[in-house]
Amino acid sequence: CAEALAAAPPSVLVGTALPAATKYVHELVAEWAARTPDAPALLGAAPRSYAQLVEEAQLMAAWLVAHGAGPSKVVASCVDHCAEYVVAQLACGFAGAAFFPLETHFGPQMLQELLKDTQPVAALVSAATCGKVTAALTAAAVSASALDIKDAAAWRDAAAKCAAAPAEGWARPQPTDTACLTMTSGTTGKPKC
Repeated sequence: CAEALAAAPPSVLVGTALPAATKYVHELVAEWAARTPDAPALLGAAPRSYAQLVEEAQLMAAWLVAHGAGPSKVVASCVDHCAEYVVAQLACGFAGAAFFPLETHFGPQMLQELLKDTQPVAALVSAATCGKVTAALTAAAVSASALDIKDAAAWRDAAAKCAAAPAEGWARPQPTDTACLTMTSGTTGKPKC
């Protein structure tokens, strides 16, 4: 998969390259937060305003950047679909890294194969998935730090200790960079990019 990222075509659009001035989702969300900071961004059990969402995503991005995330790098995420999942996606955008979602029901062998193929620099996990993801990282000989993003106090404390540059100084992804990585087994039964 690392080879596939490096050899990716300049555009996913047939014969068309995206203009350099393209705005990414995380940038659009940040612009909206600047215009309407108190507007609700996420509803449900853990509601957040746009200002809160962007603040959390940038704080998480600081941790990711401090742990090697950036353009052409992969960040794995193995959490249930929740508010923190959205924060993680935006954080990867701010860090410039490719977001790689892993389903929480994947078994140890599947996780090991996927992590070995993608070589993430970090893994965003929950208490429920931390043990199996860190075990799969070790078994796959992948050196990546894991952060429990469901434990808000712990990850905020860990992120606050990072000496990453402010969001304006982070490497902006280019239209040729991968934003999200998905794996499929297709007809072979073996996951691939």
